[in-house]
Amino acid sequence: MAVMGREEQLHHFERLKHFIDGTGLTAEILEENPAVPALSLLIGIPSEEPEENGVERFLVMNHIPVEEKNSRYTYYFHLLSEIPLEAGALDTEPVMLAVNAMNAVTNVGHFVYTRADEKKARVQMRYTIAADVEESLPGSVLYECVDFIFSACSVMEEILEGIAAGMPLPEIFAAEGIERGTLGWG
Repeated sequence: MAVMGREEQLHHFERLKHFIDGTGLTAEILEENPAVPALSLLIGIPSEEPEENGVERFLVMNHIPVEEKNSRYTYYFHLLSEIPLEAGALDTEPVMLAVNAMNAVTNVGHFVYTRADEKKARVQMRYTIAADVEESLPGSVLYECVDFIFSACSVMEEILEGIAAGMPLPEIFAAEGIERGTLGWG
């Protein structure tokens, strides 16, 4: 019952795209391709800066296929937003400490730091939405989740800019108003 076929995914994404397009954000359905072999919904904040290719920040939403015996009543959707970094520009230790600190104060979702090689690294925020199989995921719920993710990523980006500028982490956290258990959410 909870196996979502491609046509049902496309229907969900079209409905959500229509809702998101009415909020001031942008949305685009991406077909499966060799790089991402899943139907995806790309959501972005429009940018006024031409060098940003029209989008200031974006996230990707995919349906998470889960075996039917474990998901008879629930669909799961994965949302991911990425903050690109030049790995050589930042020391790994303060970035990992910042990611851990943000995870300690963020109520839902989590940040992950990965370093592919000496030149490529990234910080991602990952978030999972559970939706009842009998009801469509409300666009308003998706919008609130997207807004939360974009807000958290903006804070993380400011922290990373502070690290790049050589500021000590305690000073960065104080400037952001971050203390264990608080981040303006919750």
